[in-house]
Parts: sequence; structure tokens; C-alpha cells
Amino acid sequence: MADVDDYLVRDTGVTVRVTVNDTSAGLADARYFSRPKAAYALKKEGGRVGPAGWTADQLLILYGDWEDAGKNAFRGKVDQKPLSPQVRTITVFIAGDKSRTEQFLKQMGMKDILGMLK
Repeated sequence: MADVDDYLVRDTGVTVRVTVNDTSAGLADARYFSRPKAAYALKKEGGRVGPAGWTADQLLILYGDWEDAGKNAFRGKVDQKPLSPQVRTITVFIAGDKSRTEQFLKQMGMKDILGMLK
């Protein structure tokens, strides 16, 4: 496996998903980390898969009204009225190489995103 280590493709892009008023979220086998104003922030390190594969790092950051449902699963509390304009939960999921995800988090307009929470 060491022979192909230099040839593994690790940094091909970043996936970002921002969801408003989600009622559930989770990231299995993740560990907690600190993130300002987050209700919960979890990180799952990427790594080698087989002799020549690679999985990206994953971050799950939850803002707003969330509660722990156990085993890195969470329940969001949102308005029961359909099509309610009030934002109660925000989910930010990012997958990519650690150097890219850290850079993206610094440049992401989190102040604007958090401004949706009332």
C-alpha cells in the first residue's frame, strides 16, 4: 500500500450542502469539535479505502434549535405549520480535503447564514 500512497487522489473538490429547517441530521462515527454559535459540530476524518482509494473529510455543523437524539443523530425543532417562513434550524454539511474545508469555512458568509435565524 505504501507504493501507491503518493498517487492517491485526495483533493478533487469540495461538496457543500446548506439546508434550512431540517428535522433530522447525523454523521455516524464522527467526533465533536468546537464551532462558534453552533448547536453541534461534528467532524469525520477521511482516509484510505482499499489499496488505492480515498474518502474525504466530512463536517456537519448544526445551528439553531437542535437536540441530541443519541449516536451522533440529532432532531431539529421546526414550526409545524407547512411553508412557515421562520427559520429554526440550519444544517451545513461539507465534504472535502481538510485543507480545502478549513479554507472554505473561513471564507463562507456564516454571518449572513446565521442572520436567517430569528
